Amino acid sequence: MDLFFTMLVPLTIAGVALYAAFQRVDVYSALVRGAGSGLETLVRIVPALVGLMTAVYMLRASGALELLAGVLAPVLDRLGLPSELLPLMLVAGDHARNDMAVDWKESLEQAGHSVQCAFTGLGELSWVQEMYKERLLQVL
Repeated sequence: MDLFFTMLVPLTIAGVALYAAFQRVDVYSALVRGAGSGLETLVRIVPALVGLMTAVYMLRASGALELLAGVLAPVLDRLGLPSELLPLMLVAGDHARNDMAVDWKESLEQAGHSVQCAFTGLGELSWVQEMYKERLLQVL
């Protein structure tokens, strides 16, 4: 099995090269188009990533993230979720919709779990916002 995983990437590259050769695909042009598409995606998502990373850093630096994790720890424990996942649960973006709701949902359902997707991060729930605001006012 180790040999399979060691050879997976080289075999995939060889398979793509052979397919392209038999189909007479201009591999260089396809590569350039794909790289261009990747750069367009990067330009589109970088502002959101920078904003999200800045917000999470500010929450961590202020101690607010740890405070919120402490407040929500009983709820997260009941759900079987580690509090370290809190930064990921504060927002539900494109990743939640495309990756988690499709790929993870299918995987969990195939494993026999019943799954219902909610496209809302905990930080978007009004009761969580109120609880956070109350605790923050107590600390200040």
